[in-house]
Amino acid sequence: MNKKTKISIIVLILMLAIGFAAVTTTLVINNNTTIAGNLGDYEVIFTSAVAEEGGHARIESDRKHITYSTKLLKEVNDTAVLDYTVTNNSKEYDARTKMTIVVKDSNDNIVDNPNEYFKIEETLTLPNIINARSTEPGQITITLLKQVVEDTTYTFVATLDVDGVGRTSPGSGSKYYETKTISFNSNGGTPVDDITIVRGEEVGELPSITKDYKVFDGWYLEEDYKTKVTSSYVVDDNITLYAKWIDKTHTITLNPEGGSIDETAISATLGSPVGDLPTPVLRDKRFTGWYSKLEDSESPYDEEETTKDTIVTYDGDYTLYATWTKQCSLFHYNNDNNLYNIVGNKSLGTDVCNGIDYSTTEGRGVFTIDSTKNDTYPVHFYRENVSNNYVYFANYCWRIVRTTDKGGVKLIYNGIRGEDGSCKNAGEGTVIITNASFTEHSYTADHNKYVGYMYGASTNAYATTHANTNNSTVKDVVESWYKKHLLDYANYLEDAVYCNDRSMVKASTWASYAKGYGTNETFYAGMERLYLNRTPSLVCANSNDRFTVSTANGNGKNIYPIGLLTADEVNYGGIVWSEDRRDTYLWGVYDYWLMTPNSYYSGGARNFIVESDGSLDARFTSESVHDDSPIGIRPVVTLKYGTKVLSGDGSKNNPYIITN
Repeated sequence: MNKKTKISIIVLILMLAIGFAAVTTTLVINNNTTIAGNLGDYEVIFTSAVAEEGGHARIESDRKHITYSTKLLKEVNDTAVLDYTVTNNSKEYDARTKMTIVVKDSNDNIVDNPNEYFKIEETLTLPNIINARSTEPGQITITLLKQVVEDTTYTFVATLDVDGVGRTSPGSGSKYYETKTISFNSNGGTPVDDITIVRGEEVGELPSITKDYKVFDGWYLEEDYKTKVTSSYVVDDNITLYAKWIDKTHTITLNPEGGSIDETAISATLGSPVGDLPTPVLRDKRFTGWYSKLEDSESPYDEEETTKDTIVTYDGDYTLYATWTKQCSLFHYNNDNNLYNIVGNKSLGTDVCNGIDYSTTEGRGVFTIDSTKNDTYPVHFYRENVSNNYVYFANYCWRIVRTTDKGGVKLIYNGIRGEDGSCKNAGEGTVIITNASFTEHSYTADHNKYVGYMYGASTNAYATTHANTNNSTVKDVVESWYKKHLLDYANYLEDAVYCNDRSMVKASTWASYAKGYGTNETFYAGMERLYLNRTPSLVCANSNDRFTVSTANGNGKNIYPIGLLTADEVNYGGIVWSEDRRDTYLWGVYDYWLMTPNSYYSGGARNFIVESDGSLDARFTSESVHDDSPIGIRPVVTLKYGTKVLSGDGSKNNPYIITN
């Protein structure tokens, strides 16, 4: 079986000096194959030959030859096309065919580069199986590439090789006696020996293998796992199959053992490090690590701590338990370079315990707001002329103002870092000078709406007056600055509340000033707290006034997590109404805006500012547009809880480094 027959195809092309060629093509099949057994059954013949218009093709009587004359090829890119079919009349033998073409010159030498004057293309080039009792098409295309200047004769010798291939049973389809090899690349799994399969057969059941910490996902034809091979895959050639592995993941439950924690479970990959683990908080205790317990729940914890670098080796879900030790100081936390914890470590106590009178200059350092001392994240604040709250973040210097109830750390812009790496003292270039105001145009603040970080319509109703419809120019400036300088640092920032407290005064003596719309004289609640009573608060009474990006804890009207300080926050920091406080860290040399409304009085809307002398005061919200009274901006952002300090001690010359 499988003896070859040579079928010669001769194509003669005469290229004339006048610039065109007439082409005659003859295809000859010489069937000299000898097949043992049913020789009379094996017959491969031409069954059709069709030339293009202007050409001529004829199958000779032996059905083994095609005589083909092309049309005249006159111009470059003229083509001549012959379409033909080959039929295998056998019942029990398939025919494997392959067409090859060489070009010879008039001396019968093979031409190495025949493509200068013409191109010849044909379609029967594979090996191409013509099944028993079936027909396959072929095509020859001749294209003139270059006109010649002298008579030249070339002979195209096209050879059609035909193999008679035995079948396993008459009419059963193309199943060959050839065998093909399947090799296996286990990609680190159990080694698998090569196997052989009869060509045309289904591959059948493939071996299942194992690999430590992985799940076997089958065999694929490509190294990038595009085509999965199953038992029904038909083998046509030698192939290599590649094992695909997928990660095996488990859930690790986190039991804080009485503490508070943001997430109670994480997903871990078998054979890989556990990854980042949260740090729980427990009053009067210091967290000492995550541990698993022995199988007996009454037994002590395992000796080895589970850290982010611990490799997961247990094949199943399991629980880690927080461990604690007694902490002597109420406000000391595990000092793990977490900026919030560093701030908490510096606390001198609570504001009430230290007896701070906010109308006077008392108390310097870090304090904790008494009403929050039992919260998960007590609110700490820096006060007076502190020198240990410098931060370098996002290519700028900042000062820490306070922490938030989510463990964030609120920062106020403090200028550009010096060539020696130091930050600026209070006041020195720490304010961005701009003509931003809270109004929509110059020289006027003639409506209560203009106390708004955003504002509504000029109506005689509180709700529509203070609807968050239009940006103040201050808000535009702040958000434009963020987009230019902080857009790449969003992952560091908490979506903290920036309060534009437009609530009304409650004092009975000021009842007639509690309107807040039109041109009615109005005192806003911040004036009552900070001018009348000297009792700052971090409570933002109205949800409409809580400026945030998300609506989860605010109004969702901020585009970016940035804002300004409130008058209450600077009061906590030591700035008080109408007193020179240039020795506080919040002094800025130039006046700068705060987010807190003050009043509508003497014909204009007013908001709080920090004066250039370090005092708390109020200005018409249009004043900044006057050249003789510029009011600056000090952007404020809040770092998320868990933000790490890379280096530094918080001093001017060695600030806490958050980003390189």
